[in-house]
Amino acid sequence: MALGQRLQGDVILQARVGKNGTAADVRQLKGNPLLGGATMAAVWQWRYQPSKQDGVPREMETTVTLRFRIPERFWRID
Repeated sequence: MALGQRLQGDVILQARVGKNGTAADVRQLKGNPLLGGATMAAVWQWRYQPSKQDGVPREMETTVTLRFRIPERFWRID
């Protein structure tokens, strides 16, 4: 749907990463809501290297920025 509407832009998310490296509590901070859904779906699938303190994995928060750009070939109107 976003491609059909030619939506582009940055989407910024904040996520808590658990001790096992999976994302939790993902929320959109900035960007088009139509692009945010796809971004959040991707981040839920990612696996992070968990932060460690004294060799012990711990939870952390991270900010993720994804850029949606439509290749020029999709802008042409035939």
